[in-house]
Amino acid sequence: MSLFKKSKLYTFEVVGLSFYQEAQQNVNLKKPLSVELIEEPDNPHDKNAIMVCVNRYKIGHVPAKLCKNVKAILHNAEIKQIGIHLRHADGVWISADITIDYRE
Repeated sequence: MSLFKKSKLYTFEVVGLSFYQEAQQNVNLKKPLSVELIEEPDNPHDKNAIMVCVNRYKIGHVPAKLCKNVKAILHNAEIKQIGIHLRHADGVWISADITIDYRE
């Protein structure tokens, strides 16, 4: 039996980027990015919604079909790091992939 638990990675693409373009303009991409996944039980469209924030700005959501999995990680795992991979052009965010590095 190992004393060390292996890290696992869970990756998904952020949805709804186009609704938060103004907030994205406030994120300084030349500085380190801090990513938070915050449950949104008062979301009028989905009580299970999880918003994705970068440097405290809401930039989109976890896809609805993945919220159950992400909530399980947030509630039951040791999160080592949450990273982001951005693709952007001319100041517009084209896509954002989130990777959660965690231990169960």
